[in-house]
Amino acid sequence: MVNLAWAIFNFIMTGFFMVMMIIGVNWAVKSLNNHQVRSFMCQGMLLVLWFVLAVMNAWRMCFHLGAFFDAIF
Repeated sequence: MVNLAWAIFNFIMTGFFMVMMIIGVNWAVKSLNNHQVRSFMCQGMLLVLWFVLAVMNAWRMCFHLGAFFDAIF
């Protein structure tokens, strides 16, 4: 049951990081439209960070969900 709780938590956090990625894309495009390249590069690095965190949480969610089903069956 703990694995199911972790899977649900990681699912929620993956959704949160995906929303932060969408906000980051919007923020980066606005700075690029204003010709602020340095700000765009910083926001691009933040965007990569959000993407990596979302992928890590999705992988952990799959791992915990698999462990949960493995314990049941």
